[in-house]
Amino acid sequence: MDDLYLFYHKIDMILEIRTMRSADWEKYRDFRLQALRDEPDLFNGSFEIEKDLPENYWKGTIREADKMEKFWLLFAWENDVPIGMISAFKGTDEKLGHIVTVSCPYVSVKDGGKGVERKLISDIENDILKNEGVRKIRCFITVNQPEKIAMFQQAGFKIVGELSEEMRLATGGYINEYILEKSLIRA
Repeated sequence: MDDLYLFYHKIDMILEIRTMRSADWEKYRDFRLQALRDEPDLFNGSFEIEKDLPENYWKGTIREADKMEKFWLLFAWENDVPIGMISAFKGTDEKLGHIVTVSCPYVSVKDGGKGVERKLISDIENDILKNEGVRKIRCFITVNQPEKIAMFQQAGFKIVGELSEEMRLATGGYINEYILEKSLIRA
């Protein structure tokens, strides 16, 4: 019976990758805060700081992401509920404006294992490719996340370096991060 239920549940799942609507800023805030609680070591931010950010911060973030010029923010939606997200930002000056840094994708714990992270990586890369000035995408992933490292490598990223004690863990201590890059030089 359980196998049959899972089979039908997967068929009923409607997965959509898209941005967040401005009117849904509370969904973004709540999902981001959930992510910070569930995976505090995955993000540079912290729940304690972000929980008190004002409404105009969340709305402004969505507005900036909608432009898809210097900041991208995509969500995986299942039945109009966010289950995953990924973001990226472009260097701001003329010397670094050709590089986009992608964050690690986050998928809620209960929705993992559905291929959502791979889809988020692929879709954000496709959106970034629409920006002609971008020549390289990079990301930073802590060394204790081999599955995420493997996902980015399968998407064409290469490990180009390791940063020592780069991320301070919420649980205490520090951890190294790999730098992964992918060239987008067009022929």
